[in-house]
Amino acid sequence: DLTRILGHLVAAHLPLCDHMLVDGLINATAQLFEDVSHALRPTPGRFFCIFTLRDVSRLVQAMALAPIALFVDNAATAELWAHESFRGCFDRLLASDRLQCSRIV
Repeated sequence: DLTRILGHLVAAHLPLCDHMLVDGLINATAQLFEDVSHALRPTPGRFFCIFTLRDVSRLVQAMALAPIALFVDNAATAELWAHESFRGCFDRLLASDRLQCSRIV
């Protein structure tokens, strides 16, 4: 189950965070991964659009680099999550696909 995998990943990288916040991050990340994987499938024109758990891992690792004081404020944590999600998706997309990705995130 994807949420279980994410739970272990987030718990390993963000051990001091509030459990309610962690649950929200896990659910949002799992939903994002499923939505991006469905909406942005690889085609001959965009063969590089393969999103894997490695991308999810990078998102969590990037969040783990933030100061722990940032995770006290839920709004700041949501902004950080959105930023890292955009960065993870946008870096590999063509300009025409970026609008679709921004709607998902």
